[in-house]
Amino acid sequence: MYKLKKQEGDRVQIEMGEARVIFRSWQTTQDREFVRAMLERAEKFYGMGAKERIRAYMNQMKEGTLE
Repeated sequence: MYKLKKQEGDRVQIEMGEARVIFRSWQTTQDREFVRAMLERAEKFYGMGAKERIRAYMNQMKEGTLE
């Protein structure tokens, strides 16, 4: 499970929420283009590295280690 660093603040919670939305949408639609577009939007909105962090949260959800 992801360990929160002190200086990360709300970013972790916001990106986890974004990952939940994208992951549940993917489970419902199986639309890879939608996922790519949402991750690109997240990168622009949340800054560099957001796409990788959100994808990591999504992988944890897929494995069942994160709700």
